Amino acid sequence: MQQARVTFILIAINIVAYVFVALQGSNMLQPGGRELVKFGANFVPFTVGQLELWRLLTSVFLHGSLMHLAINMYSLYSVGSMVEFLCGRTKYLVIYLACGLAGSLASAGANLLRTRPGISIGASGAVFGIYGFFLLLMWLRKDLVHPSARRQILQSGAIFIGINLFLGFMSPGIDNAAHIGGLIAGLAAALLFVRSIRLIFPNQNADIETH
Repeated sequence: MQQARVTFILIAINIVAYVFVALQGSNMLQPGGRELVKFGANFVPFTVGQLELWRLLTSVFLHGSLMHLAINMYSLYSVGSMVEFLCGRTKYLVIYLACGLAGSLASAGANLLRTRPGISIGASGAVFGIYGFFLLLMWLRKDLVHPSARRQILQSGAIFIGINLFLGFMSPGIDNAAHIGGLIAGLAAALLFVRSIRLIFPNQNADIETH
């Protein structure tokens, strides 16, 4: 619990935001578009048209259904707790928020090209970013975990990203632009911080140096 404090706080904020918005409407299982826009969804007529840029951030903490919330929070816990342990709380939070903002920007850009813009909400852009960060970090830093664990992490993470991107392209209701924007930001963050990450466990194959 202590090692994943920021992750649990982020999950709590998302849950509280969901309950608050859902209580404003008539359906606890699926808040309406009007309530979501009222409380900060990324809707380009407001985000861009009225320069309500704060929506780029608030939309990251809103969700369109209980299932949407549950899937994103499970994914966030699964990868976020590991990245928080590796990076430390402050760096992890900065990466998470940056990926969320990048996803919102990509979504807004995609919606500007549509004749009928959609309402963009959800933490998945940030979650994709954290996954991208973690996977590229595992790829570049072979010394962070045991080789067998590293292979499993890379395989399962690549499957997660691949399946969800495929589903996003197949399903018109999924904001794949946010996924891709967050993912790119996470990959960029991994390149930026790759040399500053500490070890989880010593790699048994690593060279031993004495002094």
